[in-house]
Amino acid sequence: MKVYLNQALLAGVIITSSITFAHADGAYLSGNFGVALPTASDETEQVGNAAYVYGVDTGVSIGLEFGAELTELYRVEWELIYQHNKEFESYSDTNTSEKKSVNLHTVGGFLNGYYKISIIML
Repeated sequence: MKVYLNQALLAGVIITSSITFAHADGAYLSGNFGVALPTASDETEQVGNAAYVYGVDTGVSIGLEFGAELTELYRVEWELIYQHNKEFESYSDTNTSEKKSVNLHTVGGFLNGYYKISIIML
């Protein structure tokens, strides 16, 4: 079940705001922050009289990018992203009820390459 929840978290939609600082030589530093909205966040499983509910709550996402324009057509960028969500699990049957939550911290590092494509509109 943990794998399913982590996949749902990774497949989540991230709504972000961004700010960028550029230098005349083509280098830039960009940061973003936003809300991480996981998809398919709640799942219920019924086993006899017991009910299990699993899910991931809305969280935050923060990113930092540093890039440079190598030529007029090519650009490279190094990106670091941090995301925090809360995963919860609850169990209840006719005699007991229990709820647990765990903080999910996700960190990702990426090296991106870009090629500029010119599109001519007629």
